[in-house]
Amino acid sequence: MEEVIVEGIQYEINGEEARVVGYSHVSGDVVIPASISYKGRNYAVISIGDGAFSWCDEMTAITIPNSVSVIGEGAFCGCEGLTEIAIPNSVSVIGDSAFYVCTGLKKITIPNSVSVIGEEAFWGCAGLTAITIPNSVSVIGEGAFCECAGLTAIAIPNSVTNIGECAFEGCTGLSEIKIPNSVSVIKEEAFCECTGLTEIMIPNSVTNIGKYAFEGCLQLASVICEATNPPILQDDTFDDKVGVLYVPQSSIDDYRSSDWAKYFSMICAIEKT
Repeated sequence: MEEVIVEGIQYEINGEEARVVGYSHVSGDVVIPASISYKGRNYAVISIGDGAFSWCDEMTAITIPNSVSVIGEGAFCGCEGLTEIAIPNSVSVIGDSAFYVCTGLKKITIPNSVSVIGEEAFWGCAGLTAITIPNSVSVIGEGAFCECAGLTAIAIPNSVTNIGECAFEGCTGLSEIKIPNSVSVIKEEAFCECTGLTEIMIPNSVTNIGKYAFEGCLQLASVICEATNPPILQDDTFDDKVGVLYVPQSSIDDYRSSDWAKYFSMICAIEKT
């Protein structure tokens, strides 16, 4: 393997392919080419390596070619000047901490080629106000959107089977959330300290909710749980007496005699529409 710098971007060459591994100096709108030429040969750029542009403060935008399939761990970590990014539909994996504390990031497009959003991928992206997760994604990693305080809306598709621990912890701008019926477990602290959250919809597929999953959601007024059998609750899932719980009519007595009654003073039937 050989390393080369082309227009301020450092690449590692292996066979007929190139991988972005770092930078010497880049600023403003940075364009990663689909291929580079070196010593009379062309090399396809296939991935952005771990930490490739980490703490690159002077970069404000990045163009990623559709030859790239993987955005590595911490690839754009700490790029506080980055405001917008479009990920091409060739990318299947957004690595752990890929955009960690990119506080200036306001808009990002995730294509329907992505299946995994890694752990802490967008942790601390406080400027991010909305994001659409495509129905190709099956895993939202631990802390993926933790402390995204500016996030006001998010749609989780039915393709998602795993919402990791602390995935949306501290997303204080979220007012409501609907869990898709592909999810069976809501993990620990998944929506902890979402202080603006007023309504939650839990589908019939959920069987277990982890400890502190909704702790600190102080504005929570209603929880709609469609599960016929009350999901198992771990310690301190909710704050005490947070609002009204709506459940299937046939299951009201089961919920009232379960751990759910510790958190909800009113348990009512789901209103038919």
